[in-house]
Amino acid sequence: MAGIPKKKRQTTTNVLSKNHMAVDRPVSWVSIFFWWLLVFFTAITLWIGNGYYLSHLFERDRHFSHLSDFEREMSYRTEMGLYFSYYKTIINAPSFTDGVYKIMNDNITEYGHTINTLQRFNLYPELLLSAAYRIFKGLVQEKDWKKYEICWRVNRGNLPPIDSCEGIGNSHFFYVYNVFGIAGSVLASVFLLGVILSGSYFGGLISASAFLFNHGEATRVQWTPPLRESFAYPVFLAQICLLSYILKTKSCKLIPFISFTFLTVSSLLFWQFSQFALTTQLGSLFLVYTLELTYESTMKSLLKSYMISFLISYSLLFGNTMLLSSLFFSSIVSIFVIMQLRVFVLSRITFRPIFILAHLLFFVLGVFGIKSLIGRLLDIRDDDHIFDILRSKFTDFANFHTRLYTCAVEFDFISTEA
Repeated sequence: MAGIPKKKRQTTTNVLSKNHMAVDRPVSWVSIFFWWLLVFFTAITLWIGNGYYLSHLFERDRHFSHLSDFEREMSYRTEMGLYFSYYKTIINAPSFTDGVYKIMNDNITEYGHTINTLQRFNLYPELLLSAAYRIFKGLVQEKDWKKYEICWRVNRGNLPPIDSCEGIGNSHFFYVYNVFGIAGSVLASVFLLGVILSGSYFGGLISASAFLFNHGEATRVQWTPPLRESFAYPVFLAQICLLSYILKTKSCKLIPFISFTFLTVSSLLFWQFSQFALTTQLGSLFLVYTLELTYESTMKSLLKSYMISFLISYSLLFGNTMLLSSLFFSSIVSIFVIMQLRVFVLSRITFRPIFILAHLLFFVLGVFGIKSLIGRLLDIRDDDHIFDILRSKFTDFANFHTRLYTCAVEFDFISTEA
């Protein structure tokens, strides 16, 4: 109306009045800024603190600083030593390109064959860390190198003395420090996830506390730094945080879209089993879409991001057949087809339970049907051992692979604690 001054646009939040009725109270941008500043600094503090805590646990377990480089390599059990050996190959090569060529044309790992280990073993973490180490070593002058790698002789009682070096300049410490630096972000991601889902600072603190109370069951990076999940798990949790933010705001603009794609690609490149975690994520998203709890435009943007992530990862992994025949790829294709069917066919179903069941049925049949078709046409059996493990957990089936894996506590059923 004329004569009434226009009010400035203000952000409001719901608070409870004395009679417990929701009322709107203006919140200034200054309050919002300082609130997010508090969240940011808390996340950074948790990140740094968790990284330091992980490195401390590792040192207490291995006495890593008192070992020789050869003994440090010996401490990497199982396939951890294999992954570290490729990092060592690149940093010791005459040039970075020579090192990459060696791991892409490896005739030592698999007898009688020359294989591309970058494709076979998801060695992008070692590729990036070795490049960073070579750059770091090149930037530091020779006279300053002693500041970053301190060496001394360690006397060990009845054992012969050894020369031991530590510091960021040592290739072993550079490797594990970066692993723990990345893994430290897990606690920050859990905190941010709690903040996003609860909408409160204390919700984040409760989430972070729950993670710390269950630290022994939540991660094993402090005992196994070079494993693939040590790199992919932190990235995947960060991706979940971003996905939660996108679903809550029901908007996937350019920056969140690019960030989400980058995190998904990184997760796929760092760990060959990320595809299974992403498949469950896609299944959950599809259920949200089926129940119409998110916008179709948001779902289309996310599906586009997943497809771009798959194509980039498939290219950078040199046509990895395990990724091509994965449940992740077949899930993307299935959801895309169902979204098209929804426009022309499924939308005609008016009875809600049948509408939902039809979506779920098409999804399950599509996922396993497409995977089976690709596997049979291209004769791909790279992930058969995964399904053999699942089969052995619920039936009497057993072979060498299942007995090898299921004897470990990580593959056992979760026990009931008193």
